[in-house]
Amino acid sequence: MATEGQRIHEEAGEILRQAGEARPLSGHRTAALPPTPSI
Repeated sequence: MATEGQRIHEEAGEILRQAGEARPLSGHRTAALPPTPSI
């Protein structure tokens, strides 16, 4: 049973993966994304 934090983290990972596939960057897929805030 995933916690709320784990669920959000998994959803964020899926969003990032889809964004990377739709808008691939030259080897730095996360470079154009804002830094992930620490909780």
